[in-house]
Amino acid sequence: IHHRDETLTGLGDIEIWDRFRVMGAEAEARTTLDLRLGVAIPTGNIVDDPYVLGAQGKRHQHIFFGSGTLDPVGGVDFWHRFSGVTLNAYLSGRAALYDNPREYRAGARGTLGIALQSGFGLSRWTFLGGVELYHERPAHWASGADELEEEASDQGRTSIIPGIGAVFAPSPNVFLRALVKRPFSTTASDAELEIPFVANVGVEVALEAYS
Repeated sequence: IHHRDETLTGLGDIEIWDRFRVMGAEAEARTTLDLRLGVAIPTGNIVDDPYVLGAQGKRHQHIFFGSGTLDPVGGVDFWHRFSGVTLNAYLSGRAALYDNPREYRAGARGTLGIALQSGFGLSRWTFLGGVELYHERPAHWASGADELEEEASDQGRTSIIPGIGAVFAPSPNVFLRALVKRPFSTTASDAELEIPFVANVGVEVALEAYS
């Protein structure tokens, strides 16, 4: 009911956010600073309380792709352009403010990262490499059984994550991204967690508004 050899796939929570340029709005600016604010929509799957199901001897799952809640997201992006190379430092975070319909509340999470980017002379391509520090606070299930109160939580984790990737821009406002990351030094209390690598493929569409 618990230890299984399987491959899990699914859609995660989709994030919609707006970007506000607070420094370096002019096109020739070498240093820019952006503020990002938005919301994560609960499009990923959720599961029933695995601790209650486990106590009942029923098949259950601890891994799922969504939070089941509408969560605020935010971040800060800093860029400085050198000759042919761009330094990018960023900070992002997400927090769940209430329990989902299955009585689960995801832990707040944050990412601090730094990366170097360069197109190596190619007009539509950008290649990047960097490292992130990721921290996730404990998540909690509102299990009804008193004996599960201490057990019914996911204890969070901290990871150092180097990665490489590429971005292709078929048009000025459309970006196709592919990233490969390898988490290291992952800590998780009362659990064994191993993530060999993370592959991320995405599409970003930027809509500009002027006032």
